[in-house]
Amino acid sequence: MFSIVQTTKEKRCLLCDEYHYVCDRIRNTKTYWQCERFTGCRGRAIPRDDDEPPVTSPHNHNPNKERNDTEQFKSDLKHRIREGQLPLKQLCRTELIKNYATDPDEESALPQYHQIKNTLYRTENENYPPLPKSINEISLEGKWRMSLDKKDFIVIDHHNPRYLTFGTLQSFENLCSSDFFLDGRLRALAFIPVSEINNLWCEIMGKLHHISRSEDFFNYYTDIWIDEGCLFPRHLCNYYNFSGPQTNNGLEGWHHRLNLNIITFNRNLYVVIDELEKMMHSIKGCPGLLTRSV
Repeated sequence: MFSIVQTTKEKRCLLCDEYHYVCDRIRNTKTYWQCERFTGCRGRAIPRDDDEPPVTSPHNHNPNKERNDTEQFKSDLKHRIREGQLPLKQLCRTELIKNYATDPDEESALPQYHQIKNTLYRTENENYPPLPKSINEISLEGKWRMSLDKKDFIVIDHHNPRYLTFGTLQSFENLCSSDFFLDGRLRALAFIPVSEINNLWCEIMGKLHHISRSEDFFNYYTDIWIDEGCLFPRHLCNYYNFSGPQTNNGLEGWHHRLNLNIITFNRNLYVVIDELEKMMHSIKGCPGLLTRSV
């Protein structure tokens, strides 16, 4: 059995017949390998033209099987990380169990998650730019500004104050053609007849007037929501006998699905952007998702 893995310093090495080889030289497309103890051992590995194991020359020492198993274990973990998103701790545990099932005597020699987590996190983040230290340092270029179908995915990139809005022209057209505009404020809107609002509000103030500084809050709320000429007219804020959506369950469900899809615990700006692009692409391919609020 043989395999080519990378060391913690990202150098390629060969594991073959429980021996550890490093690169001796590269000629054309072939890599010639020498024993890691090349100053005292003449062990060599010569590549073949096919996928058969390389031809090796004898060593003058026994192999370090435990170290080779560790290198192979880390290499397999890195490969799994690059294949797809899984929580690193769960992935490491799965690989440990798989190795233990193959050979129970070897499991204790393999590194645990806390011993290699920095290496795993570096592997997970190798395809992402360095993380900004503050929102003002965010600078999205290239693929991070584009949707999966190569369209601009940032509709607002505002400085001072710094904020970004992700979406496409099609997503705004979908929003403008929607019959309902929902946000979290719906949880505080009235569900009683408009004619009963004044009496109920007076009853609420009467029961809660003993609370410290409650009068300041009552005055604010009355100016914003209750009095004639208030900031938000009652007919905009009242949902009594309203036939459409009366909750923000659809929005909260979307947030829940976003959290479930981003299954890595190392969530950062670029991981979230990746998932937003995928969700936008799935909605574009299935317009019915918009009408079902999922």
